[in-house]
Amino acid sequence: MKYAQVFVAGLLSAGCVAQVDDGEGPVDPANLVCNAPGTYDAVEPSTRWARTTTPDGWPMVSYIPPKPVALMFYFHGTGGNADDVYNLEVARELDTLVDLGIGLVATQSEDRNVNVQWDIRNADWTTNPDLVRLEGIYDSLIASGQITAETPVVTNGFSQGGSMSGYFGALAAERGWPVVAIARHSSAGNESPGIPQIWVVAANDLEGTADRAEESYQEAIAAGGIGEFYLAVEQPLDPMRFVRIPGFEEQTSQKAFDEAVGLSLVDAAGVRLVDLSFQLENAIALYEAEAEVIQNWEVGNQLRVVWSTHRFDSQFTQQVCDFVLRELQADSP
Repeated sequence: MKYAQVFVAGLLSAGCVAQVDDGEGPVDPANLVCNAPGTYDAVEPSTRWARTTTPDGWPMVSYIPPKPVALMFYFHGTGGNADDVYNLEVARELDTLVDLGIGLVATQSEDRNVNVQWDIRNADWTTNPDLVRLEGIYDSLIASGQITAETPVVTNGFSQGGSMSGYFGALAAERGWPVVAIARHSSAGNESPGIPQIWVVAANDLEGTADRAEESYQEAIAAGGIGEFYLAVEQPLDPMRFVRIPGFEEQTSQKAFDEAVGLSLVDAAGVRLVDLSFQLENAIALYEAEAEVIQNWEVGNQLRVVWSTHRFDSQFTQQVCDFVLRELQADSP
C-alpha cells in the first residue's frame, strides 16, 4: 500500500505508553499501537537506554529488549554524538518507538575533528569506518542472540544524520539486511527509493531543506515508492509550551514565557519578534544570558523548535511511529 500524503503541522494530543509483550517471541506488529506523548507531557530521556561502547570501543547508547520487534539505528547531525538521543525532542520520538518493542542503537561518526559528520560518500564496507563500525554492531547483536538476521531494521536521523539514515538504509538493504523503513528529520535526499521513507522538515529551516525534502518525497512517490512528508510550520508560542521540559511546572513555564516577552523575543500573544535570518542566535544567547528561569538553555532550544528552524521537532512523533509500525505490519508474515 502506498502512503503518499502531505501533512502540515498540528499539535499532538495526549497519549499513553504502548505495552510490550514479554512472551517467548517478538510481539506481532498487528497487535501494537503507537501512542505519542501529548503536547504538554514531559518525557524524561528513557532510563532503559544505557551508555556503552561498540565492539571496537566507540561510544554508543543502546537498548535491546528481549525479542525486539525491530532494530533502529539513530544518526546524529553535524557536530553531534551518541548522546544526542538524550536531547528532549529526540527522546520524545525515540522513546515512543522503543515503547513498541523496537531496539535502539546510536553511536557516533568516526569524524570527530573536521566536520563531525558521517561519511556518506564512501560506500565501501571495508574502508568506510562508519560502515565498518555499524556492521560490527549489527553482527555482534546477531552473534549474541539479541536479534536475528530476520529482525527488521529501521533507520532514523537528524540533518546530516538524516542523510546518513537514507544512505546507510540503502546500503544495508543492498547488503541483505531487512530494512523496512527510513525516517529523516530536517534532511533532503532520496538515496533509497525502494524502501518506505518518511520526511519531517521545518518551514523556516534556514538551510533550505524543506523545499529539497519535499522534492525528494515527490520524486520517490513518482517512482512508485512509499513515502510520507510532514512540514512543521511556525505557531505562536504557547505560555505552557515549556511544561514538556522535565522539572517545569505551569508556573515555571509561564515565567519562561514572560521573560521571552520582556526580552522582546515574542509579543504578549506569543508571536515571534525576532528576524530569523539575522537575529536568531543572538536572541537565543540573550535569553540564556538574561533569563532567570531554570534550564534556560532548554527554553532556548524550544524556541528554535517552535519557530520551525533547523532543529529536531517531535510534533510528528505519532505519524512517524504509525508509519514505521505500518511497515513492520506489512513486513510481518
